[in-house]
Amino acid sequence: MKNYNDMALALAGVCQSVLLISQLAQKGEVDNQDAFQTTIHSLLITQPEDTLAVFGGDVQHLKVGLNTLIEQLTQLNDKNLLNYWGSLLALESKLNKQSEIKQELGRRIARLPEQLAYHDNQFDDEMFSIMANIYVDTISPLGKRIHIIGSAYHFTATKRARQNSCVFTCWHSFCRFVASSRRQQMATVISS
Repeated sequence: MKNYNDMALALAGVCQSVLLISQLAQKGEVDNQDAFQTTIHSLLITQPEDTLAVFGGDVQHLKVGLNTLIEQLTQLNDKNLLNYWGSLLALESKLNKQSEIKQELGRRIARLPEQLAYHDNQFDDEMFSIMANIYVDTISPLGKRIHIIGSAYHFTATKRARQNSCVFTCWHSFCRFVASSRRQQMATVISS
């Protein structure tokens, strides 16, 4: 049986990532620091007990994503978010066809907790650089660039560009987790 709660939480994580990307591109900052920290921290959760554990074990950390999901499904008030979402889904589809790249992505994400031990915290510039390079090296080459609407200044400011890449990496991490959950659900259904 499908776990719609887990799917909704993962989808909210995706919506939260897309909204954060949009905010960083347009304003150079995010409206909700907790949402940003939860999203970035999710990369360090490589062996979650369940879907909610990816997001710090508290659904409140996904409030921004859940609200964004509801707004997009009921009003479609931000077509840019819908475009980003579609572009990221297309990249995810390409990633799923590239097993070597997918494995490399998994290896690089799995090393993040080890690398964090050498830095002050997960939000310092060096960690952002490491996380951004994961996206640039593994996911970015898979397809055409995603056209993000925003200020050129925010794209050229090194820290902000790294933050955007980090959030993209988080999005792919969510998708990888969702895909893994789907495979486990399918295996359960088949074996029942």
